[in-house]
Amino acid sequence: MRPIVTAIFIIVLLMACQQGAKPFSPNPQLLSLSTLLVKEDSLKGVYTGDFDGSPISIVLHFVSGRHVSGYDMHKGLRRNISGTMAVTGSQLQLDLNEPGTNPYDGSLKIFMDTSLRNIKGWWKSLADKNKLVHFTLTKRVVDKDGYNWTVLDRMQNSFVFKQDGSCTYSYLTGDSTTAQEFTINGNYTIRQDSLLTIYWEVNTVFPSRKSNFTIQFSHQSIDEDGRKLRSITLDDGRAFNELYD
Repeated sequence: MRPIVTAIFIIVLLMACQQGAKPFSPNPQLLSLSTLLVKEDSLKGVYTGDFDGSPISIVLHFVSGRHVSGYDMHKGLRRNISGTMAVTGSQLQLDLNEPGTNPYDGSLKIFMDTSLRNIKGWWKSLADKNKLVHFTLTKRVVDKDGYNWTVLDRMQNSFVFKQDGSCTYSYLTGDSTTAQEFTINGNYTIRQDSLLTIYWEVNTVFPSRKSNFTIQFSHQSIDEDGRKLRSITLDDGRAFNELYD
């Protein structure tokens, strides 16, 4: 009699477990990009925006599965970033980390909609847990030929403006026999096609770490596409002309 009672008890227990079991539902963070009809290559590119009053550039050049890597640049400081990507609801969530070897390093959390037009996030400092900077990004249209804009002055000091929103200023010190070249890094923005502002890393040439330029175009076309030569003039009157082959 005891074996029969035991068997009945086991059957009842199994039925209760089946009734109480919840159907399996996949973790939304593990769903693939195909769920949102987003291609990995479409996520690669340059994203720019305002970061606490000055521009930041975030460049994603590797996207595969859940892994993402690239770099960011703010006031001339370039830091590699890497991390993971997840699909949450109808959004993409990127969790990225800077190396942690610089006092200004931190972690980024970025949310994107499928159109890649609504991109928001925040950066959290590793050194100061209470420092949090929110930002909104826009994906930048980049020339496929990778064209950089270079302007020179009479002393051959040069500005190079890159498509990722970064720039450099290279200048010579000393005479022709002892001359040394130095480079200062920065980030730039252009407003109304004529006003250019650069935010520099710490340096002695631009101690305020901010430079304003006026962009001017020549009246005469210089190529068959109607392109016009550009020049920039610093607030103090120094002029730089575009290098054109």
